[in-house]
Amino acid sequence: MRAGVGVLVAVGLFSGPGPSWAAPTTYVLDQEHSRVQFTGSAMGHRFRGRAQALQGRLDFDPAHGQLLRPAEILISAGALTTDHARRDQDMWEMFEVASYPVIRCVLTRLAPLSLNLPDASGARRYRVEGRLQIRAMEQPVAFEVVATVTPELIEASGELLLTTSAFALRPPALMLGLVRVRKQVRVEFASRWTRQP
Repeated sequence: MRAGVGVLVAVGLFSGPGPSWAAPTTYVLDQEHSRVQFTGSAMGHRFRGRAQALQGRLDFDPAHGQLLRPAEILISAGALTTDHARRDQDMWEMFEVASYPVIRCVLTRLAPLSLNLPDASGARRYRVEGRLQIRAMEQPVAFEVVATVTPELIEASGELLLTTSAFALRPPALMLGLVRVRKQVRVEFASRWTRQP
C-alpha cells in the first residue's frame, strides 16, 4: 500500500572520480533539499505520499568511484504521510511504528552503467544495491540513480519499485476484504548530500 520507505530512499549518489579533489570524503544527507515520495493505491484510489524525516551518511572515494563502507539511510516510519488522516493512521499501523519506528536502507554496492559517460549536466548513471529493512523484514534492493558529484556536494535522483508482499505489509482492513492495495509501490527520490568539514 505505501512502502513509502522508500526509501527510501534512496540515495546512492555517486559520480565518477574527480581530478584534484579525489580524496575519500564523508557526506551527510541534507534533509531540507532531499525528498522521498511514493505512489500507492487503496480501494481503487491512487494517492501520493512522502517521507519527511530523513537521515543519512555516505563515505565515498571519488578517485575510485566507490563506497568506502556501507551507507545507511534512515527514515522515520511515523513521519510517512499521505495528507489523509485515516489513511495515514492505517499506514502507521501497518508499519507498526510503535515497535519499529525506523525504516533502514543500507547501500552496499555501487556500479557504473555501460560506459557511464556524463550527460550535458555532468551527471552519470549508476546501479545501486543494498538492503531495505521495514519492521523486522529485510530484503535486497537494487535500483538506478542519476548522480553528480562535486567536492562539496553530491546530488542524486532515481526511483524503485517495492513489492508490498516481500515485506509482509498488509493494511489492517485487508483481512476483512475492505482494502485492496497495489502489489507494488513506486518510490521516487531526489537527494542532496553535503561534504562534512
